[in-house]
Amino acid sequence: MKYYALFLNTDGFIEQCLALIRFICKPSSKSCPHITVRVYRSDHLGLDEIIKEPITYVNMIEAGAFNLDNNNPPYIVYIRFESEELEAIDYKPDFPMSFMHLTLYEGNDFDFAKALLKELKTLDLHARLSFDNPLYLRKNTIGKDTKNKAYGDIIDGISRNILGIPIDTLLSGCDSNDFRLCQIRRVLSALNNYYNSEYIVRPDSTYNPALELQEENINLFFYDNNQNTIKTDGKNTVYVTPPEYAKEMVALAFKYFSIDNDIYFGDSAIGTGALYLALLRYLKESRLNNKIVSAIGVDIDRPLALEAKRRYAGRGLKVIWGDSLLPQIEPFLGKKRNIMLVNPPYSRYEEIGIIQKKEIIGKIILKK
Repeated sequence: MKYYALFLNTDGFIEQCLALIRFICKPSSKSCPHITVRVYRSDHLGLDEIIKEPITYVNMIEAGAFNLDNNNPPYIVYIRFESEELEAIDYKPDFPMSFMHLTLYEGNDFDFAKALLKELKTLDLHARLSFDNPLYLRKNTIGKDTKNKAYGDIIDGISRNILGIPIDTLLSGCDSNDFRLCQIRRVLSALNNYYNSEYIVRPDSTYNPALELQEENINLFFYDNNQNTIKTDGKNTVYVTPPEYAKEMVALAFKYFSIDNDIYFGDSAIGTGALYLALLRYLKESRLNNKIVSAIGVDIDRPLALEAKRRYAGRGLKVIWGDSLLPQIEPFLGKKRNIMLVNPPYSRYEEIGIIQKKEIIGKIILKK
């Protein structure tokens, strides 16, 4: 499998700290610190244009982990990032709930992963990394070594500068979790001192890192229905609209339909918000007089709905968790929306469960 990623250089102090922590976590890793943006199986026409776009900044948001809650290795501890310059490219079809992040640790040691996350959570990591010399995405293959021969020397210099010890000392102690965590705490302490002594840009984030999976945080915009379940014994698969398809859908909507200046946007299968993002970018790039007065997205999948809220609540999107076919949702969508951009989920008839097939056929017969 191939991917496009933003490989961070080690010019800045924050980037040096991230590289050092990643090395301490797993010295045997074959890849340099990077943010994976696009994953694909085969070369697609037009994707090579991605690497021509300059990237001038990324926002570092917070630390997080995959698979710790369900105790299902491999355990991944990461730093979440965002950037408006990258978000329209970000797409990982096999991981629809994924987002831009830099992996610091990936492995089977549950205790170490949990302790690492705890240490990272002690520091407010939110900062903007600006690149005076723009970076560009690089194409690579998963599993391929991205470190050059000089990388060890770079880490050695960083370790001597931040920790006061050479890379050989690091390597000799990395078999011990206590040693690794001790060194990581020292790196985080140095990073905290840097944050306090330098002017660090703390940009307004479109992603809300404080939002957790708690009912009181989502009742305002989420329609919580205790019958919000998909009754099927078939497979449930999540598909996220590729960004280039979303962009084309928006362009075609404006080309073939008369769109009011005041836009009341709706998406009855919002997913992670790909079509809403495409609309935002289209209005910005085309410099039209249209403006979004109201935007509502609905999704039956709670994690997807929550992710859309995390990403775009700060940019005007209100998200409802629920089944868009239920009558309770109609007042939020219905005739109040003057543009609906939707890529609804679908299943092959053969994959629909027997119980749900009977219900669908029953409804068709009743309508006749």
